[in-house]
Amino acid sequence: MPDSTNNFVVDTANGPIPADTLTRTEFITALQQLNYVDGNIRSIDELSGTAGVLALDGSGGANVRTITASTGLSVSNGNGSSNPNISLNDPYAFRQTYNDTSSNTVSDNKLYNIISAGTTFELPTPTAGFITVKNVINATASTITITSSDFGPSGLTSVTLKTGNTLTLVTDLTSKWYPRTALETAQPFGAVYQTTPAGTTLAAAYAQLNGITATHSNLIDADMPANGRVRYTGDITWEAEVHVSASIAKDSNTLTDVFFSLFKYDAVAGSASQISQTEQQIKWASSSDVRHISLVGHVELDENDYVYVGVKGALNIGETVTPSHFYMSVSGNRIVTT
Repeated sequence: MPDSTNNFVVDTANGPIPADTLTRTEFITALQQLNYVDGNIRSIDELSGTAGVLALDGSGGANVRTITASTGLSVSNGNGSSNPNISLNDPYAFRQTYNDTSSNTVSDNKLYNIISAGTTFELPTPTAGFITVKNVINATASTITITSSDFGPSGLTSVTLKTGNTLTLVTDLTSKWYPRTALETAQPFGAVYQTTPAGTTLAAAYAQLNGITATHSNLIDADMPANGRVRYTGDITWEAEVHVSASIAKDSNTLTDVFFSLFKYDAVAGSASQISQTEQQIKWASSSDVRHISLVGHVELDENDYVYVGVKGALNIGETVTPSHFYMSVSGNRIVTT
């Protein structure tokens, strides 16, 4: 008890103390019958040995409580008869409780946000000093956009999430979100191959290498808008790797150099540009020579962009080169967009 506070009170009924003198027997009886003052100690004393876990209510009251099981948890010795033990009874039920969800919002503290309606959602600013994890599931029939002014990667302001995919977001300790596409559907793929040879007349400027081509049957988010071209039809930026393998002949014995390079057509700009790092220079000595061409390049493709092979001559402009075999494949990963 606090200093200057009475700890006990006299039980005037069972151990009265006379106003003047008391005998030894009366003194002993009074001591034996003293009661605790109202408060926690008296409340505990009045529990009369009831088994359980002691709980103080802060107002001087004491109560017996028992630790009980909850979803997915089991408890032994919950009344304190021995050391209480809490363990997983049903891990599946426990995980169901832990994996809390919300619908059609990302502005909450739920682990999973299931989006079944809407197109654009803004992330809240995460709490500094804590690691937060959030999983956004796109259950709509179209692409959704997740925006935030608190993305960690420089320049990133929004992330697009294709239908059926899950986006995992993790924070650092300084209120920044870091996105990662956790579950992605099949990655884009496109490929064309030559079915009928066709010649290309060499000029001083690049022109598309001719040939009649067809597509594979397993294209994903890709098509062939014209011979020799692979176009991306998806709506999330594609980090694409392009491979070209061809066997090409020239129609004269004149010694000449021929240049080959990959090109990208930008659908928004409405123009094509050379992927100059992929350029190769091939020298022909005679018309009987058949040269093997192998081009590899990397390029970002947005919706309706396409790639193709360009060719030009250095000397003897007007000669013709003709692929006898030609194959071009494009594969890679979708990436988040800024």
